[in-house]
Amino acid sequence: MGVAVQQFTETQLIDQLRQCGLRATGQRLAILRALRQDRTHPSAEEVYDCLKRSYPTLSLSTVYKTLQTLAEMDVLQTIDTGTGRQRFEGNPEAHHHAVCTRCGRVLDVAFSKFPVELPDGRIDPSFDVLGLKVYFTGRCHKCAGNGKSGS
Repeated sequence: MGVAVQQFTETQLIDQLRQCGLRATGQRLAILRALRQDRTHPSAEEVYDCLKRSYPTLSLSTVYKTLQTLAEMDVLQTIDTGTGRQRFEGNPEAHHHAVCTRCGRVLDVAFSKFPVELPDGRIDPSFDVLGLKVYFTGRCHKCAGNGKSGS
C-alpha cells in the first residue's frame, strides 16, 4: 500500500529550511526538493548524483550535512536498511517502511491508525516518547522471485 506524495511550494520549502536555522540557498532547496519528490528513499550519495550536474559546485559533504540537519529537525526521516547505507525519506506524512533484507530496497507502508496508542503501563511513565519507527523486514518481489534468501 503506497503513501500519497505531498506537493510543496517553493515558499514552503524555504520556510522549512529557515525553521531549521538554515539559509535557503539554491543547493539546499534542491536537496530538500529532491527528497520531497523522490519516493525511492535515496542515500546521500544518490541525492548528490542526482543534483551534481545542475549544481556543479555542490559537494557530497554539503548533501550529507544538509540531510543530517533536516533529519535532526524532523523535516526528513532516516531509514536504517541494515546494509550500512543510511537512506532518507522526504515524505512527512505518517507512515512506516518495509525493507528488503537482501537488496536494501525500501517501500512505504501506510497505516490507518495514527497515532499509535500504547496501552497504559507498557512504557515507564518517566520515559518521554519522541517518535515511533516501524520497519517490516522481508524480501521485495525481485529478490523473492529470484529465490534469494534474506540475511
